[in-house]
Amino acid sequence: MPEENKTRVVHPFTYPFAILKYHLIDKPIYALKRWAYEQNTVAPVSLPVNTAPAGEHSPPLVIPAATVQPQALPVSVPVQPIQQHPVERAFLELGIAVRVTEDFSGQLLDVVSIIPARGVRGNAIAGAATDLARILGVQSVRVVANGIHAGGKVGTMVLEISRCKSTRRMVWFEELIKSPEWRNTTAKLPVIIGVDVRGKIVIGDIARFPHAIIGGQTGGGKTAWIKTMLMGLALRLTPKDVQFIIISPKPQSYLPFANMPHLAKPVVTDMIQAARELNDLVIEMHRRFALFTVAGCEHITEYNAKVAPDKRVPAIIYLNDEVAAMVSDLKKAREKAKEEYARAVRKERERARIEKREPDEVEEEEIPDPTESILQLTRMAREAGIHCLFCTQLPYVSSISGEAKGNCPTRIGFLTENATNSISILSQGGAEKLMGEGDMLYSENGGGALRRVHGSFIDNPEIKRLLGGMKP
Repeated sequence: MPEENKTRVVHPFTYPFAILKYHLIDKPIYALKRWAYEQNTVAPVSLPVNTAPAGEHSPPLVIPAATVQPQALPVSVPVQPIQQHPVERAFLELGIAVRVTEDFSGQLLDVVSIIPARGVRGNAIAGAATDLARILGVQSVRVVANGIHAGGKVGTMVLEISRCKSTRRMVWFEELIKSPEWRNTTAKLPVIIGVDVRGKIVIGDIARFPHAIIGGQTGGGKTAWIKTMLMGLALRLTPKDVQFIIISPKPQSYLPFANMPHLAKPVVTDMIQAARELNDLVIEMHRRFALFTVAGCEHITEYNAKVAPDKRVPAIIYLNDEVAAMVSDLKKAREKAKEEYARAVRKERERARIEKREPDEVEEEEIPDPTESILQLTRMAREAGIHCLFCTQLPYVSSISGEAKGNCPTRIGFLTENATNSISILSQGGAEKLMGEGDMLYSENGGGALRRVHGSFIDNPEIKRLLGGMKP
């Protein structure tokens, strides 16, 4: 028995797709086939008509050779593609349409300014940075959402493309201190940050910092940048204008600065002594506030302008090369001191019981906690002319509290191991994509946007030569 015909049910949502398929696929294909057929069709040949009288022999039909033109077969000619920028082609592979407006190739980076197509969100471009680096075959790509912050134009986004260049040029400290930007700067406590991606010299002012957190892993260029910062201030200002207090668990790193006349104290390498120096710095801060109150001044600039030159107070820059190591070592030292104190108390009680006398009082070694001192300095030391620079490889809350980090608006981030460390230093990612050896992200006084800068370098013989000509 034949099967009954069933009515085919068509879903109403299939009609729009069928119409789109007809207009976008079927119709263009039909037009293309018709055009190809017309191109390959041979035109009809007009033959001569026989006009001989009836009965006479007609001449043979001769077709002129020029009448029939053999048509060549269609040859597939490759279409020349439109010249596109490699970045545009890479984005097209990811399904994102952009237009390149500027391409600047520097010695360290390639800077490309782009304008996204209408409807393309900035988050889509920022999220495609890893895939873009893979397609372009480069080390990393950093996306700056607002091109103004990277030297671009309004409405653009900037891509900072890090290439592995064997001809990487070193930025020397001696070249920067001879530049007109450094000679003509009006900063009170000027410091050479480095050179940005477009070759411009970046100069900061520690007086505007007023405190900073500097972080990065080993080999990122943190210590080298600190040396250039110290040398820039030492060459620009006298010991009556600025003094340094350097805390470092690595004594060999600052051996060339041992005879620097700007050092308020020798470089401190013992962490217990470093905690005491912090307490002394807090005492000095309150002493200065007392002087300002008597003189009727609010801050150090007003006080130095009011008093005689011999009574002026210098600015103090407290530099802690590894604050996380200091806090960790002091914590272990306090725990060890407590254990020794408890052991000494037990021994004294046992000795007193045997000798049948009252136990003597055991003196406990007091090891200060630097956390409270750091918090006080970051809160109030700016007006006293004291500026703190905290350097670390592990900027965790255990080493620097959240409130203390909030009081340090200037951030300098060198190469980090992962994005988590970058967020701890800069409050955002990006430092994990740096190239190392002085490559940094810099934000002064909470400016918000991070600026890509490459720090300068100075070797120890050059430091000794420059310091040798200074007068104490």
